[in-house]
Parts: sequence; structure tokens; C-alpha cells
Amino acid sequence: MLSHACSMAEVAGGWSMRTQQAVYLTVVFCLPLLAVAPGLRTWVVTRPRWVLAALLLVDLAFMLWLTIPYVPLGVDETFFDINAHVYAGNDQLWLCWNRPPMASLGALVCPWHPPLVGLLLRSATAWLAFALAERAVRAPWALAAPLLVLVGSQMTLFSAALMSEPYGAVCVAGFALLAARGVGGGAAAGAVAGLAFLSRWPLGWLLPVAMFVGHRRQGWRGVLLAFVAFAGPVVAVVYATDTRPWLMLADRGEWKQSSWATLLYFLRPDVAFGVGWSHLVLLVVGAFGARDAAIRWCVFLFAACAAALVVTGEATMRLMTPVVPVVAVVVARGLQRTGEWGARRWRWPAFAGALLTGLVAVSVAFPVRPLRNHALALTSLQNLVRQHRAELSQLIGTEPLYTDCNFIAMTAVLNHRCHAVLRPEAAGEDPRRGHPEGVGLDLGGTTPPCDREHLPPGTLYLTFDPAGHRVLWHEGELFLVRW
Repeated sequence: MLSHACSMAEVAGGWSMRTQQAVYLTVVFCLPLLAVAPGLRTWVVTRPRWVLAALLLVDLAFMLWLTIPYVPLGVDETFFDINAHVYAGNDQLWLCWNRPPMASLGALVCPWHPPLVGLLLRSATAWLAFALAERAVRAPWALAAPLLVLVGSQMTLFSAALMSEPYGAVCVAGFALLAARGVGGGAAAGAVAGLAFLSRWPLGWLLPVAMFVGHRRQGWRGVLLAFVAFAGPVVAVVYATDTRPWLMLADRGEWKQSSWATLLYFLRPDVAFGVGWSHLVLLVVGAFGARDAAIRWCVFLFAACAAALVVTGEATMRLMTPVVPVVAVVVARGLQRTGEWGARRWRWPAFAGALLTGLVAVSVAFPVRPLRNHALALTSLQNLVRQHRAELSQLIGTEPLYTDCNFIAMTAVLNHRCHAVLRPEAAGEDPRRGHPEGVGLDLGGTTPPCDREHLPPGTLYLTFDPAGHRVLWHEGELFLVRW
């Protein structure tokens, strides 16, 4: 639905957007080269945490710029936003029960900027990736792990929106760190697995892994502790938020396919298990002969996630996003081994290894979508409504609101239940002037969509065409009319 609007934003941005993308990729490419620059190499080797902290601060400032102003653009983040309003006490909205609750709870914590918690968790994920890598990979190569997490296309895209991927990624990275260092036993592993499940339903495969960790540390008592620590927060949060993860199997049946077809999907060059082929090659190099527990756990978690998706027939690249940090750790070791082998075999200078790291980072860096989405958000109808939300809320009050633009996006932005109006005659117009495809219009079971001819008299109607009715508010191409 957004493809036409995205192309409009790209044309409007013209060369400016392409220039922004080129500058970003150039910076990403040059960052590893600073590690071998005279005067900086000592800092990178002896004080890597200071270097990482500076990188995280700059990255967070850039991501905040990308997400201000925040308006929901996609269907998934719109539902997460609506659920946050429901959790805050607005029982007039419909609850999307099949969405995991953690992203919406994060938005509830920061209502002034819903993606902020996800952005902070993305930074925390990069830090955990470095903590995993620093014992298994020598400096400055260990800094490649957080760099690859920060520039990864999938992580960046979903962190720049109100999505659940950064919540799942920080849980997987934290789980790997606990398992590798033997901290906490079964209870800690089970609790982190429970948080991961509440962040992303497909991460439920971490429960048997947590029970395995508990058994290795504490025997059968550890297995029981892992299960109880997993079940406790899951039952409490599911009950409190009225979500229904057990119905997801039936709900997603239409998306499933055979395991063989799913494997072929993940092996496609443009998918590459969601991490890119450069990462997959270096993953093999880094995993070969590894004896460090952190590397072994990272490889195991990546393989377990991939196997779980293939077996269950979930052919969706974004479902691999939570394992990006553990992949980055093994890739950092692969870069180290490749660089050291080149130095021994062909007497590569340190500059060559930094150059290789820069090329790998650019190969997975985001070139288009977050910058494009930022331009799209500025010109979107959601942003227009957000700018005048106080005025519109005062005019609407508690009355029902009908609209023929994206009714779920308007519901999220206004925090007011909107009812869909169908306009078949507008099918050839701008795709923004309509409702999202593939989303049921009767979400609450009580407000089926209607057409203009059957709108109740006196209804408040947010539309593009007032059709001669009394206009209460008008801005840009939108009109609020009394029908």
C-alpha cells in the first residue's frame, strides 16, 4: 500500500535522499579504518569500551533524528501503537490479541516517543554483542560485532519503528551471554527466555534451550527452575494484557509452507537467512575450530533459530532479526581469522583488514528504507493529523469517527476508535487514500465497514471530499465534516 507513497517521497527527495544514503554508507565504510589510523589504534586496542560508548551515542542521536516525528506507517507498528493505548486504559479501542505485548508496553513507558525503548534496546544489544566478543575476539576486531549490529539493515529498519525485533534481539544476546558465562543457572536462562517469548512469539524455542542450560548447571532442579522462571512472567503478562499466543498457530496457518520450500526461501541470495551472504561465509570461518563458549553458543542459537523456522514453515526473513547480534559475534571472529591469515600468508597490512571489515559492514548496512521512511513520515497523512491532534480531539470528543483514509493509522494517531468507510469509486487514487490491504475492517466485531451512502446522518467523517457537507476542520487534503 505504501509503495506509491514511498516512490512519491523518493521523487520529492530527489538527489538529496541519494546523497544522504551515500554519506551514510561512506561513514560506515570508513569507521573500521579509524581503528588503524595513527594515534587512534592505541585507543581502540586499550580503551575499546570508550570507543564503543562514543559510537553508541552518535548512533542513538542519528536514530532519534530518523524517528522524529514518530507516526506509525506500517500495519504491524500501528497495531503495536493501538495496543499501547489499550494498555494505558482506553477500552474503546480494539485489542490486537495476536501481537506480543513487550513492544506495546515499551511504548506505554515512553508515550512521548514510542520507539525510544526499542532504540535503547538496540544500543544495549550492540553492547552485549561486544561483551560476548571481547573474550573470544581480540581487539580491535571485537568492535566489529557491535558495529555490524548497529548497521544491520533488519535491526535498523525495525528499531526505527515501533516493532518487536529489538526487544527479541536484546533477549537473545543476553541469553547467549548468560549461557556462555554460566551466570544464574536455570532460573536466569528461563526468565530471559520468557521475556524473549513475550517480545517475539517465535522465540518460544528458547524454552527447551533454557531447560538444557539449567540441566547442565543444576541438574533436574535447574530444568524445573528454568520452566518456572519462564512460565511465571509469561502467564502474568499474558493474563494482564489479554493476549492469546496459543491461537497464533491457527491464525498463521495460511502463511505456513513446507519445510523444503522454507529452506529454499532462506537460501535465496536476497534473503541469506536474514543476515546476508557475506555474514554466512564469515560465520563458517569464525565457527570453524572455535573453542570459546561464547562463539559456540552464538553458533548454536543461530542454527536453532534457523532450524525452528524451517521446521515450522515460517518463511519470513524478519523472524531471523533477533539472532543478528549472535551472528555478528561469530562474524567478528571470522574477520579476525581472515585478517590474520592474510597478514601471515600475503603480509597484509592492518589497513587491509580494516578495509575488509568496512566492506562487510557496508554489505549489510541499510541503504534505503529508514531514510526513505523518515521522508515519508514527514509528508504522511498521519503526521498531518498528529500535528493537529489536540484540535481534532477537542472537536471529536467521544463521538464515533468515520474515515475513508487508513482507519487503523488514524485510530493509533488520534487514540480514538475510527470506523472504516469504503469508497470503491476512489480505487484509482493515491494508495494512501484507503485502508491497508489484508487487514480485516471489522476488527472489533461491532463496527462493520459501510459506504458513504449509508453513513448515519450527523456522523463525524474524516475524508478527502466533503461533498458539500458542513466542514468543521480543514487542513491540507483532509476535511472533518458533519455528514
